[in-house]
Amino acid sequence: MDIKTIEKNTIFLFTRGSQAYGTNNAESDEDIGGVCMPTKEVVYGLKKFEQKDNWVDENGEKQDKVIYNFNKAIDLMINNNPNMLDFIYAPERVVKYLNPAWSRVIDLREDFLCSKAKWTFQGYAVSQLNRIKTHRAYLLNPPKAKPNRADYDLPEKSIFPVTQCEVIAKISSKYVKASERDAFFTEMVNLFDKEGALIFKKYIPEIYYPFAIADFKKGQKEFLQMISSVSGNFLKDEFTHAAENELRYLSSHYNWQRFTKWEKGRNAKRAIMEKKCGYDTKHAMHLVRLLKMAVEIMSGKGVLVDRTNIDRDLLMEIRDGNWNFDQIIELSEKLNKEADELYKVSKLPRKANVDKINELRVELLDAWIN
Repeated sequence: MDIKTIEKNTIFLFTRGSQAYGTNNAESDEDIGGVCMPTKEVVYGLKKFEQKDNWVDENGEKQDKVIYNFNKAIDLMINNNPNMLDFIYAPERVVKYLNPAWSRVIDLREDFLCSKAKWTFQGYAVSQLNRIKTHRAYLLNPPKAKPNRADYDLPEKSIFPVTQCEVIAKISSKYVKASERDAFFTEMVNLFDKEGALIFKKYIPEIYYPFAIADFKKGQKEFLQMISSVSGNFLKDEFTHAAENELRYLSSHYNWQRFTKWEKGRNAKRAIMEKKCGYDTKHAMHLVRLLKMAVEIMSGKGVLVDRTNIDRDLLMEIRDGNWNFDQIIELSEKLNKEADELYKVSKLPRKANVDKINELRVELLDAWIN
C-alpha cells in the first residue's frame, strides 16, 4: 500500500510513548502510532502490507511514526502486546484522529484483555532489564578490542560448515543443565531457522521457499546425525575442543558487535546520564512502568496508560537518575512477585474473547471494502 492509500484508509492516530504516559519533558520527541484499513487486494492476499514505519516529514527528516494494518493490530492486541494495548486504552488528550470504526474496537477493549497480559508485560520488562544489565556491563567493563579467531586458537576459517550453529549447540549443550538442554538446543536452532528463512525469502521466489527451507532443514538434520556419530565415535575430543572455542569466539564477537552498535547509536545527553548513574535510566523507568501496569491489570484495574495521577513522579525520579541500580533491581523483584501472586487469583479470562473480536473484525472489514 502506498502512502496516499495508507493515509486515506487510516482510522486511528494518536501520540504514543512518553506523551501518552505523561512522562514527557521538553526533550521528548513526538511518537505517532496509527491503524489503517487494508485494501481489498491485501485482504484477499494478492498484496502484502503489515505496517509502515519509514516515514519522513516535509523536510525529509525521519519521523517517529508507525501505521499498522488493521488486521495486524487486532492480532497483536488479542495477544495483549503491551505497546498495542495502548492503541485502545490511550487517553483522549493524545488522540489525533478517531474514525467510528476504531471507536467500535475501543468499545470492545475489555474483550481483548486477559491474564496473558501478565506474561507479555513482564516479558517486555525483562527485555528492558536485560538491556540495562548489558549496557551497565559495557559502562563498567567495556570490551577493549575486537576479538580475533586466533585469540581462541581457531583457524582463519571455521571447520564447521553453514550448520555450525546447530552442531555447536549440540556439542556444547553439555554446559547446560540436563533439564534445560532440550530448550537450549531448540532456541539455538530456532535462531538459525529465523535467519535462514529470511535469506530464503530474499533470494528464492515466494512460492518455492517453503519447499527449499524444508529440504535445507532435512539436510541439516542428516548432517547433524552424521557429525554427532562421527564426533561421538572417532573425533569427539577434537570436535568438542573446536566447538568450545568456536562458541566462546562467537559469543565474544557478538558482544563486540552489540557494544560498538550501542556506542555509536547512543544519544549524547542520555549517555551522560548513563555514565553518571551507571545504568540507562530511561530503560529503568519503562521497566518499572511495565511491571506496575502488570500488577494493576492482574488486580483488575485495567490498562492505565496515563501515569499522570498514578506514579508519574516516581517514574520521573527514576529517569532523572535519583534511584541507584540496586534500588531498581529491588523494586522490579518486588513488583514481579506481586504480579505473580495476583495472577493466581486474577478474575481475568485466560484468553481474549476471540470469537466476539473476530465477529467485529469481519463486519468492519466488509463495510470498509464495500
